[in-house]
Amino acid sequence: LLARAGSAPIVCPLAVMVRIGQQQAPSELSTLEDKGSPGRQGVCPRFRRLGAACTPLVPMLLLSACAFLLSVQRLVADIVIAGGMAPFEVAAFSTVCAWPWFFAAQLLRRCWREREARRRQRVACGGSSVALPEEMLPGLLVEFLGDRQRVPWLFIRALSGFGGLSFTYLALSSLDLGDATALFMTCPLYAAVLGACLLREPFLAHDALGLAIGIGGAILIARPGFLFGGSSLDLAGVAFALTAAISTAFVFISLRKLGPHGTLPTNFLVVSHHKCLHGAWLSLAGLWLSGQRFVWPSGLRLWGLLASLGVLEFMILSVLTFGAGREKASFAAAM
Repeated sequence: LLARAGSAPIVCPLAVMVRIGQQQAPSELSTLEDKGSPGRQGVCPRFRRLGAACTPLVPMLLLSACAFLLSVQRLVADIVIAGGMAPFEVAAFSTVCAWPWFFAAQLLRRCWREREARRRQRVACGGSSVALPEEMLPGLLVEFLGDRQRVPWLFIRALSGFGGLSFTYLALSSLDLGDATALFMTCPLYAAVLGACLLREPFLAHDALGLAIGIGGAILIARPGFLFGGSSLDLAGVAFALTAAISTAFVFISLRKLGPHGTLPTNFLVVSHHKCLHGAWLSLAGLWLSGQRFVWPSGLRLWGLLASLGVLEFMILSVLTFGAGREKASFAAAM
């Protein structure tokens, strides 16, 4: 946990400098300010300029926060697993405990949207109270689960997230931590290639150079035995690690596809809700297929840790979905 958190002061300023370098020129910003909406004319131009410069940094900061929250979640999960629970069982409990939070958030969002729609309808009708047209709000199933056009990509997001987690556990059981980490760090490369093929994202020379430097730095830190001397690798473990990296790359591809800049923009609560719904039964299926024994948790301490895993899962899925959907897949995977 401390090692991951200690890398944030190094990674964040570098990413901030990259993002600042990609901002618009001052003349373009001033032109945009002159064309601002009438409701924002009273805002100080300096604050508008600062907001325009900081907005592209929000996804990067959210992904950095997600990396830290993932470290905390892994620490808590290790404590629970050490108490006798199976990894797939812990994953199932974390998604089940996170589901009520997403359901409550979507319910509040539904109530707020209905209230705003009624207010607009009253304004349009001169203040009289009239029935709300059906076309102003989608049905409850569409509101909570998405429409048919988005459901396949929502399932791909849930399945790829489960595959990345499952194959990571399998790889760590067959390989040393350094070897597995070096293979896991190929995920940004797959995300960049898949993003260029499926999402038509640009993949320029400086992107390739940045990925090469990042993967090289991770290899130097992990010092895998197959590069720095050691025993030969288990082919099954290598296949598990590479499958985990590819599955994780598909997570960022699907989040980008469902993000506000993708072809199927979807609210991040709907995306995270699908992850919880599918993650629960997929984790139970993985528990059965792997032959692990289901152990019912006992004691307030263990239940408290599982409840905290649910809260962390809610925060991680929300931050990851909101941040990765607004950033290039390769950059999000690298962060």
